Amino acid sequence: TIFYEDIISELLGDNYEQFVLPQVEISSLLPPNVDAMGFQRVDFAIFHPRFEEKIVVEIDGEQHKRHIDADKERDRALQEYGYTVIRIQASEIQEASGPQLSVLKSKLSIIEKKFDKSLFSSCDEIVQFIDSIKFAHQIQIVLLQAIQSSFLSSEDIGSWHIVTDLDELGLFDKKISAAIIRKPVADFVELLRKLSKLYSVKLRTGEPSCSLFSDYTGGESANAIYISFSDKFI
Repeated sequence: TIFYEDIISELLGDNYEQFVLPQVEISSLLPPNVDAMGFQRVDFAIFHPRFEEKIVVEIDGEQHKRHIDADKERDRALQEYGYTVIRIQASEIQEASGPQLSVLKSKLSIIEKKFDKSLFSSCDEIVQFIDSIKFAHQIQIVLLQAIQSSFLSSEDIGSWHIVTDLDELGLFDKKISAAIIRKPVADFVELLRKLSKLYSVKLRTGEPSCSLFSDYTGGESANAIYISFSDKFI
């Protein structure tokens, strides 16, 4: 989109994809005790290590007029838990100018256009740790959605093959990237097995396989999913 590829990239620089998450499930932004079933997704969530605010950006087109009350309730829930919600009319995005777009630009003005890694040389490990938590959470959400959509069989975990391109982002080396994919998958499987035992659901034995795309040599599999963070699969 124009907002993601042109406007935000100009505001945050070449590494903007690290800090901007499109189409984020609201349930992943709010505490687990908050009912977010009717809220679905936000258009964009912006998190930056040099920026204290957690920003949610919603692009409002014609459909917004039909859901004003629901959108207000969603905004209220996000604001209650510390998010700054900025709603920008689609016409502002097309014209690259407007009052709400100016609000966003002013909030992001403290961030230099290009991410200077030397500024963070003393806290690289902390930044990596925070990023790894974010990716691990996203991986587990994808696994849950893959089961719900029947891309993965919950009864045959041993045949799962999870492939990702985390190492293509340039944030982690291959060893760390491999660990980031393995650990959340293992934790997810452990939880799934405990739930199946609780509800007397039989699961086949076996452990899922996890690979980096750069190392993947397998063929097509009915129980494989590809999780792309760098658009390599597109």
